Amino acid sequence: MTIYLVLDQCGSNPPITFDQRCRYDYTKTSTPTISVEDAVERVLAEHGRVDVLVNNTDIGCTGPLTELRGEAMGRAMDVNFLGQLRMVSAVAPHMAARRSGRVVNVGNVVGTAATPWAGPYCTSKAAVHTATDALRVELRPFGVHVVKVVPDAVRSGLGHANTAQLAGGQAEW
Repeated sequence: MTIYLVLDQCGSNPPITFDQRCRYDYTKTSTPTISVEDAVERVLAEHGRVDVLVNNTDIGCTGPLTELRGEAMGRAMDVNFLGQLRMVSAVAPHMAARRSGRVVNVGNVVGTAATPWAGPYCTSKAAVHTATDALRVELRPFGVHVVKVVPDAVRSGLGHANTAQLAGGQAEW
């Protein structure tokens, strides 16, 4: 089994350990639209197919929703929502041609129950939930199964980075 991780320019090599039966590889992207297609083509060239896509994108944006600038909101939507959609768009035709595949989109509970000072993040995760529901219906006739995972808070550096940004006077608003 080969597991590929595609990280955007803000990503870092995640601390993940796989057993000996798995090979771990990752691609760090810098231009999302082009790099997503390149990453998928790389996997297809090397392995001939993509069986499962796990879409787990996360970038925070902290501040009152009414005061955030468009760039901050745009970045959250681009990474958290459109990034996942780009990945699905890149692999879905290959899965549909084989009439087999799984897409797992990771959202967050704040996509259904928003929290204060995290409006762009909550909005982007709500978009993931809705798009996943639409993709499930659209891709089912082609043998592609789409599910969403909706975790609660998870331990990561995202919250700490947002808090440090606010404490340091570097808010996005």
